[in-house]
Amino acid sequence: MKRLAVLDLGSNTFNLLVIEVEKNQPKIIYESKTPVKIGENSFSTKILQPKPIERGKSAIFSHVLKAKEFNVSQIFGIATSAIRSASNGESFISDLNDEFNLNIEIISGNQEAELIYYGVKSSLNWDGKAMLIDIGGGSNEISIASQNQSYFSKSYDLGVSRIKQKFDGELPLSTRRIKEIKDFYLSELEDLKAVLVKHPTNLIIGSAGTFDSLSQIDSFLKDGKPTNKEVSYELNIEDFIKIHNSLSKLNLNDLKKVNGLPPFRAEFIVYGTLFIEVIIELTQAIRIIQSPNSLKEGYIAKLLNL
Repeated sequence: MKRLAVLDLGSNTFNLLVIEVEKNQPKIIYESKTPVKIGENSFSTKILQPKPIERGKSAIFSHVLKAKEFNVSQIFGIATSAIRSASNGESFISDLNDEFNLNIEIISGNQEAELIYYGVKSSLNWDGKAMLIDIGGGSNEISIASQNQSYFSKSYDLGVSRIKQKFDGELPLSTRRIKEIKDFYLSELEDLKAVLVKHPTNLIIGSAGTFDSLSQIDSFLKDGKPTNKEVSYELNIEDFIKIHNSLSKLNLNDLKKVNGLPPFRAEFIVYGTLFIEVIIELTQAIRIIQSPNSLKEGYIAKLLNL
């Protein structure tokens, strides 16, 4: 039996996953997310800014300390969109590796999409083809896949933090700004429209931030309590539309009070739900399933050849 840790350096949060491996089967024993917003004010400048860098180093210090409490034999690390997009991203990772004796690697968008597919497969079974979506801070990864085969996989620079910096406006967003954002999404997803002609699907499987928040919000509305984060959650399309329309009408202060929505995600959530709305229109989706597993779990699954 051994213990391993994975650090996931996302554009908005730095995440830690600690697993125990016995007979090549992983069991999650600890996980945490730290809001860092490493991509803050970096997507237009292509430079990670001093304050987010300091927040990032502080988060890594805390995560490494926690991982060592579990006596892990190895700590793996992956960095994604905001860091790979920045001209000083490699130097930032080099500094972290030197300071904390780590081996964090910056992965490509295609690698990210592939690992998310592995992560989703490790937690769900589905029939036929599905569209797998991970909405991040800097990029959104999309795959069209069956349980055994991926037919299309791509990373789009359409993450919620990136879009917020591009189209920033006071919340609630105006009708005009919403149309601008949706039109931009559609223009960037032009190739996906052609793929959907060849590989149609009406099932969306979503993972990570926006989808996690939506499942929690829906659960609080229906049952007054959070969901079990270790299992999948099905979100009715009509319920999604109601939640999206409701969130779209709230200012930032009111969004921070929404049950199930982590306050640090409040400023980004509408950009994520707008993206999902566009995907629903493109696919004519009839089901949304939230996957409890995503990038970190996919990294582990591939590492262990599961």
